[in-house]
Amino acid sequence: MELVRSIGADEVIDYTREDIVNGTRRYDLIFDTAGSREASYLRQAMTPKGTLVLAGGEGAGRWLGMGRVMRAKAMSPFVGQKMTNFLARPKATDLTALKELLEADKIKPVIGSRFPLGEVPAAVAEIGAGHGRGKVVITV
Repeated sequence: MELVRSIGADEVIDYTREDIVNGTRRYDLIFDTAGSREASYLRQAMTPKGTLVLAGGEGAGRWLGMGRVMRAKAMSPFVGQKMTNFLARPKATDLTALKELLEADKIKPVIGSRFPLGEVPAAVAEIGAGHGRGKVVITV
């Protein structure tokens, strides 16, 4: 949780200790990167006009791991809340802007671990464990 606060989060919820669907708070936006909860569950923590953005984390089961996203998108027209997914589509100008921010030390990537190219299976296993503390980097 300290790692997340250190990179600028105003509020951090420890999903291992706190259930966000406890009725005490409602959120206008939930950006779910963990992928361990169904949209129908997360909707309970949203305001009536809230937005749920699913950004990955689902295993590669049926539909190449997109089942949760497809169910949420199918439900979205029938509820007051918007449910969508996030897929990065970087453009050259976006990457140039990121490069400039990195070079100016205005942003700092959080790297959790590094693996040489020959240890990709171990890197994938670490990602699959779901408790990473930053990005996994493959080096050559």
